[in-house]
Amino acid sequence: MGLLNFATRLAKAQAVTFILVGIADLIAFISVLTPAWQTAYDTDAHQRVDSGLWIYCPGEQACWYIFSDNMMNYYEKVDVCRFLLIGDCRKKLLKTPYFFGWHYACLIIMTITLALCTIGLIALAISYFRPHKRKIATIVMDICLGFACKR
Repeated sequence: MGLLNFATRLAKAQAVTFILVGIADLIAFISVLTPAWQTAYDTDAHQRVDSGLWIYCPGEQACWYIFSDNMMNYYEKVDVCRFLLIGDCRKKLLKTPYFFGWHYACLIIMTITLALCTIGLIALAISYFRPHKRKIATIVMDICLGFACKR
């Protein structure tokens, strides 16, 4: 019995499940880390602002992370010229977006889902490489993936 033995239908199903869940887990992980959930253009400051689930990127500057409304603050001043001919230029304070309750709930749910999918992948690998533990590992995988899909 080699490492990539797909003689049985169960081994083929395990391989397909591992690949699909692995891809879904990777995409979900990337989506949690990306700042481009909300993209806007600040017309006063003439810059693009990206806001993610818990990351904020104002234009070309460094991104920072927000985990609560207490961290919402004014971080920078930007020159804003409303009337170029008159020379009416002022400083505008840009602030981080609010961290609403649904942001926090979504972050928790996605973290739990990522953890459950990873546990399911580990259980799937154990059931493939340790055939004598196949039943319990398959049950653990089914439970983890079932709860991950409910989230």
